Amino acid sequence: MNSGSDYGDKLDTIDLIITALKEHEKMLDSVHAKLEKLVDKVSVKESVREPVAARGLERFSEGLLFISCKKWRDFKSKCKRASVITFEICDNTFFVCVQLKGNIFRYSEKIPQNTFKLVNEGKQYLVEKFYIEDVENPLFFNGTLKCGLKLLTKPTKTDLTDQEFQITMNYDLDSALAKEFLSKELSVSKENIIEGRITL
Repeated sequence: MNSGSDYGDKLDTIDLIITALKEHEKMLDSVHAKLEKLVDKVSVKESVREPVAARGLERFSEGLLFISCKKWRDFKSKCKRASVITFEICDNTFFVCVQLKGNIFRYSEKIPQNTFKLVNEGKQYLVEKFYIEDVENPLFFNGTLKCGLKLLTKPTKTDLTDQEFQITMNYDLDSALAKEFLSKELSVSKENIIEGRITL
């Protein structure tokens, strides 16, 4: 008798899970349809764009605004709980884009490339020259962008002579860490965060 009740409870639980998944699928279909509609309406040709008086804004056809945020805190305050977020590194720049209330918000941050020259002095190395692109945020110390995202550090060694070589600090994106960071910062489920771009 009890095992039949347990079986019924399990079936009820499975039914609830299936119902929740169907609702989630409907919601994703709705978001997908809205994004497709948006893509159909918007043209990215330069001739269609009109400059807007405020700096950092561009207006596309159909009244869509493209808003480029210079500060992470501004982007974060405007883009919390967005339905879809995209991110990528392109041309040594980290980009995050959000479609929200008919507007596209974008945050971008250049990833500096730092190099230094080392000289072998027997038991130790002397740092002879150090080149930093951004003194405001010396990324080479901890591999963290101004927005707070931690990047993977990939140093590259180039031999200059037998006793001298150059180290170039390159940085790369860990997709899982980026999704976790953006999910926390913008209060959005990781399932709605995509590595890629919003194309207009």
